[in-house]
Amino acid sequence: MDTKFSFGSAVLLLATVACVIYIIYFIQQTDISSQQIGRLPKSIHYENKSQEEVLITPLQSKQTSEQNISMEQSNVTIKRDFFNYMAASLRNTMYPGVENYTQYIVARDGLLPLTNIVKPLKPEFGTVLNDILSFRYPISIHPCQDVNQSVFIATLSATGNFLKRNMIRQTWRKHLKTANEDGLLRMARSVFLVGTSNDTLTQSQIEEESKTYGDIIQVEIPDFYENLSLKMAALLNWLYKNCANVDFVLKVDDDVYVNVRNLAQFIQSYRQFNHSIFGVASVPFTPDRDGKWKVTYQEWPWNTYPGYLGGPAYLLHGSAILPLLAACQTTPMLSLEDLYWTGICAEKADVNIYFSSNSTTVFGERLPAVLDPCDQRRHIGWLTTSVDHMNISHVTTDDYYYSRTQCVRNYSNGRGTVTTESAKFYFDTLPKIH
Repeated sequence: MDTKFSFGSAVLLLATVACVIYIIYFIQQTDISSQQIGRLPKSIHYENKSQEEVLITPLQSKQTSEQNISMEQSNVTIKRDFFNYMAASLRNTMYPGVENYTQYIVARDGLLPLTNIVKPLKPEFGTVLNDILSFRYPISIHPCQDVNQSVFIATLSATGNFLKRNMIRQTWRKHLKTANEDGLLRMARSVFLVGTSNDTLTQSQIEEESKTYGDIIQVEIPDFYENLSLKMAALLNWLYKNCANVDFVLKVDDDVYVNVRNLAQFIQSYRQFNHSIFGVASVPFTPDRDGKWKVTYQEWPWNTYPGYLGGPAYLLHGSAILPLLAACQTTPMLSLEDLYWTGICAEKADVNIYFSSNSTTVFGERLPAVLDPCDQRRHIGWLTTSVDHMNISHVTTDDYYYSRTQCVRNYSNGRGTVTTESAKFYFDTLPKIH
């Protein structure tokens, strides 16, 4: 990635960073007692507060007096105006790296360290900002055992998506069982990760679903889209404590169909690639200012993103679990899960990011509604638009598995060749920011 700046821009950026540090250490200091509560992202920890209250008391001590609160409130407008003035100078500059990102968010939100409250996983990663080791799991499964040369599949699912979960159990999950019995793929676990629901009926149905299938991990956080980054933190925390020696983790959404044989082929080929993430590059690496994935200039003032992988499906090598979790501890959260984990945290953890560089991919995009055998052969996973589409994907994949259909490559001379060999997957690395 090109990171050249003009001399004037460089001076301006340095001045901005210096002012940000000044804000953090000299203006925003608050008397925080040793009894501070751990911090979760604003949408969780402060869900009943207004935005103004969050800015004023980002991590309020239980012992802070009303007088101190009043003093903080009297200064917040001046501090915020000064910060906004300085932050505006970052617009239309390139992403400056994870450390500057962290300094910016710390200053913007008034975050204070949790070092004396939360034990750092990797002290060399810096100041602890997020408590992501204290998740509670009302519903869980047994820890992994004998996980060498195996894969853990985590399907992130919304609480109310019962039909999608059942369709997955009836489709590609069946291929997992067959692949395991045939020795093609060793399974550590295949689970659905859900949050909590305020609806008592939904919650009781999830509990019954867990009793029936035994494949639910529920984390005690509200289940909505903006919490996906936090949900992923809960998954890695569970894995770190219960399944740390797994070879690979496949993270997929509940609308993704998984081609199990291609997954097995990938695992066999890339087991030795430690500290790595594999997926499809989410190009272009630029922020959207409107639409579903929009970010405001206050959230992200820069005009570029670091390189990262698309969120519907990606694979983590098991050796990346701890460094990524440690990076999350020390890096302010962003609601865009794929950017945060496979871009920002991967940069902090010095994890290698590999993107599909051939016609064979981790995740197929913009594919026909009904895939032909050659399309099925080329992808580990692809997006489905409905439970019916998921079922159609399974029927056609099943036909290919059992040679009821074939992949025929046609050439310009009119002749065709049947392709029977296993797909090979090729990757390039995204450049690291230094």
